[in-house]
Amino acid sequence: MSGSSNNKPNRNVNKIVSGVTAVTSLMTLAKPVADTIQDYTSKTMEERKRLVSVPELYSKEYPLSVEQAVELLNNCGLKSTLVKTSIDDADVKYRKCFASQVISTKPKGKQKVEPGTMVLVKYITQEVIDESKKIFEELEAKKNEITLQKENRKVEREEKRERIVQNARNKIQKVFRKNKEGDSNE
Repeated sequence: MSGSSNNKPNRNVNKIVSGVTAVTSLMTLAKPVADTIQDYTSKTMEERKRLVSVPELYSKEYPLSVEQAVELLNNCGLKSTLVKTSIDDADVKYRKCFASQVISTKPKGKQKVEPGTMVLVKYITQEVIDESKKIFEELEAKKNEITLQKENRKVEREEKRERIVQNARNKIQKVFRKNKEGDSNE
C-alpha cells in the first residue's frame, strides 16, 4: 500500500507538468495572434489619423455657396467636382435657396476619407429655384381651392339644414293653425 500512496504525488506532478506544457503551447500559439491583432490595430489607428473628415457643406442654418464649398474642401486637402441641379430636381424644399447654394455632397459630410479624395458638390441653379417656387405656389393654390370647396360645402350643408328646419316649422305652424281653426269652428 505504501507504494500506491507514493504514486499519487507523481500523478499530481504529471498533471501539473501536462498543464504547464499545454499553457506554454497555447502561449506559443497566442503570441502570433496577439501580435497580428496589435499590428492591425496600430495600422488602423495610423490610417484613421491620416483620414480627413468631409466638411458639412450644406445645412439650413449655414448655407454655403459653391465658391465657399470649394475653398473649404481645398483647405481640407480634398478635391471637388461641381454638379448643378437639373430642372427635374425642382422641389418645394428648394424655393428658399439662393443660386449656387450647395444642397448635397458625395461622400456626405462627416465621413472619413483619404486626403485628395474627390467630393461631388451638388448645387442649385436659379432655374430650379424658380421652378420650385412655381411648384410651391401651385400646391398652395390647390390647398386654398380645397379649403374653399370644403367651406362652400359646409355653408351649403348649413343652408340645407336651415331650410329643413324652416320647412318643419312651417308644417308644424300649419298643423297648429288648422287645429285652432277647427277648435274655433266648433
